[in-house]
Amino acid sequence: MFNSNNYITNEIIDKITNALDNLGIMYRLFSRIKENCSLEKKLGNDLNYGKTKKLQDYIGIRIVLYFHDDIKTVRSIVSSLYKESSKDTSIDEFSKEEFKAVRYNIIYKLEKSLLIGQD
Repeated sequence: MFNSNNYITNEIIDKITNALDNLGIMYRLFSRIKENCSLEKKLGNDLNYGKTKKLQDYIGIRIVLYFHDDIKTVRSIVSSLYKESSKDTSIDEFSKEEFKAVRYNIIYKLEKSLLIGQD
């Protein structure tokens, strides 16, 4: 059985992986598709999401980088592949005094070509 959600996720991963592999950056990529029980909970929760019910995190891709200097490069590459949403971007401050992960949570819009014609 054809699963369009896996197809879309794999297409996104392939596109990002190809771009990053060409640069020689050390990274790990993780992905997930939100499970049905999480979807039902999110879509049924009017307190947190209101009436518009945004589903901007149905597919999640995490790119883990080993070097802080690579963050801007990878963001630039991914942003050249997919359009950044102007809202809902959350970026942690980097501190040289503290060793911790720096999160860049960015919402990207999917290409219509990924969505059209999928059964």
